[in-house]
Amino acid sequence: SYNDFSHTGNNPGVKPKKDVTPDQNKALIVSEHNGHMFPTKAFDNWQRRQEHALRHARVQDDAAAIWVEKGEWEEAKNLWARAYESQSKTADKVRAAINLAVAFEREDAPAEASMWCSKALDLMERCDTKTQNSLKIEKEKTGKMFEYFMSRMKEKETLDKQMN
Repeated sequence: SYNDFSHTGNNPGVKPKKDVTPDQNKALIVSEHNGHMFPTKAFDNWQRRQEHALRHARVQDDAAAIWVEKGEWEEAKNLWARAYESQSKTADKVRAAINLAVAFEREDAPAEASMWCSKALDLMERCDTKTQNSLKIEKEKTGKMFEYFMSRMKEKETLDKQMN
């Protein structure tokens, strides 16, 4: 168990495992994170409440990367799904959707992968110009992924018909 208070709001959510323990075969459980933050209140302004939520989401996303390194994709998917649902910042929500698309493709589920790519692309279309510019590379790659997943879905349907 490790209390990781390294996140300050503009850096990675948790420290890499290699910086915490020399034994990479050990399980690493981050039992506390984000330092000792005071909980938000209903009367707090939206900026404070939003920053609280974003800090938590960044920690979740980095924690998901740790699960992927361990080969525990289901745990990573759960964290990305929670991050997607809790994000208010479009760019972070897009990245969570892209990660979910990759995870589903890894499971040979092109329909679900396509759905998550579609969600990411839709979010990128509806966001402000500044965010669109910051996501330019992601949009191009996600578009290609979406095309690939759609072709895989068609191939899978054809194969299923041939096998039946």
